[in-house]
Amino acid sequence: GSNAQVRIKEDSKVRAQMEYEKILTQIGGFGRAQLMVFLSLSMTSVKAVLDLQLLALMLHVSPFRCAQQNSSGYEPQGFDKACTEFEFENDFIRLTMVKDFQLVCARDIYPTILMSVYFFGDACGMLFATLGDRIGRRTILLVCGCVDIVTTVLPVFTPTVEWQIGARFLKGLASPVYYQGLLLVEELTAAKHRAMLGNLYWLLWCIGYSLCSLIAYLGQEWRIIQLISLAFSSSYILVYFLVPESPRWLVLKGRTKEAGRVFEKMARWNGIRLEDQTNTNTFIIDDVYINTAVSGVLEIRLPYSLAGLRADRGAVRLPWRCPCVAGVAIIAVPHTAGEAVPVAQGKCLLTAAYSAWTSTALRISPPRCATTASYLSAVVAGFLSVISPVINYLSTVAEWLPAVVFGGLTIVSVLSVLCCRRPRTCAARHR
Repeated sequence: GSNAQVRIKEDSKVRAQMEYEKILTQIGGFGRAQLMVFLSLSMTSVKAVLDLQLLALMLHVSPFRCAQQNSSGYEPQGFDKACTEFEFENDFIRLTMVKDFQLVCARDIYPTILMSVYFFGDACGMLFATLGDRIGRRTILLVCGCVDIVTTVLPVFTPTVEWQIGARFLKGLASPVYYQGLLLVEELTAAKHRAMLGNLYWLLWCIGYSLCSLIAYLGQEWRIIQLISLAFSSSYILVYFLVPESPRWLVLKGRTKEAGRVFEKMARWNGIRLEDQTNTNTFIIDDVYINTAVSGVLEIRLPYSLAGLRADRGAVRLPWRCPCVAGVAIIAVPHTAGEAVPVAQGKCLLTAAYSAWTSTALRISPPRCATTASYLSAVVAGFLSVISPVINYLSTVAEWLPAVVFGGLTIVSVLSVLCCRRPRTCAARHR
């Protein structure tokens, strides 16, 4: 009957998964081919964090004064006329977007709009990336790469802040590139190496985060900073020549011969001769520079890098303690004398939990809809990120309000997850 047919289909899926893992092991599991793929794709993670954090630095608001006022300092002064021009203190970056477009006083909402629009573009890009299950992982990766190159240059030539809003939306559309890279790394590497590589993949994100401070320091003008970040788009050249389409996706689409050629190519790169009988059919701080650099370091998930090695051998425990403590730490920030301590604790714990969750989610998702599942969750997060700059803007109402909102949302999200059943990875279920 229908139940027997369902069981047969499920058994065939399990056998195909086991065969796929067997072939990955035969071609080296993690050899030179996978290493080149990993290094090429992890650079997209660096570019993604540069786009986000450099925008935040370029929107830094320096102390300012009205150019018409008779004062040599930058403290707020009473002025009974409408101010038409502002002078800014040369503190960190010589020319930010705020200075260039005079985004203060009556125009101080524009930095918030620019960040929100970027996150909205990010969410729309994630939605587009769900097509990866239909048109291919590598195709989405290359399309997003082309969009990334064009939209990295575009803001440099936009003359007004209104044009900048459109440019930043388009810039956000390219953001799915780093998630797609992680998915390809997972599907081209043997199971026992995936958790480790998943955590190391985000290590490049941390390096890029810290690198933002050096780029801002050297560039000093936001247009120059934007063009410096373009150099990191050169990684797409490596992606084009070194990264193949996912064999798993090719098999699911019935393109088994192409999948076989991908395996043979990777085997040659690893110095392994793939046996002919292989069956491919079944397959924090006041200083802006230091703050940016330290923030990147705090995102290194060393504890979960070790935990990832254990995750490959069995069930994955959901990291609910980390975000819970992080939420409390975030709420405590405005109420503590040394704010750097709870900020550091919260950031470390949140990023550790995020790293574990992303790797776990990819491994428990069915291969046929892995891209859709991962990106739909990212779409929800992306749309919610649209309001994060607005929440930060609430500090103008009460300094403690953003911390309470962000910390409270963190705790509520964890409690909602605890109401669900704790999953096990496919590998753990079949042991």
